[in-house]
Amino acid sequence: MDARRLLPLVFILAVAEGKSLMASRQAEGAMKFALDGMVEFMEGGGSFDDDFYGELVECFDRFDPNLMEAQDTEWDGMLKFAETGGTKVDKWLNCTQLEQLGLVRDKV
Repeated sequence: MDARRLLPLVFILAVAEGKSLMASRQAEGAMKFALDGMVEFMEGGGSFDDDFYGELVECFDRFDPNLMEAQDTEWDGMLKFAETGGTKVDKWLNCTQLEQLGLVRDKV
């Protein structure tokens, strides 16, 4: 499998084991959940910078008061697509499958 195809999936597939996807996504918003997942996967733990996230939300709100809701809806759709495993021609692997293929680095 071409590792370049995995790049768009990294942010979605990295979720701490045992973490309830729906509860976390509803509590913090789908965009924050996805950004936290990227950090978890790429750095082996942690979460997206809360201060910078707050600045992003403020910027979105100044631009359009509905933009944050639209962003969360878009990210939620991506997360749901990832949870289905993709399609036959665009397969999205979960963390366990990536680890089995040796495509996940050891946690720091």
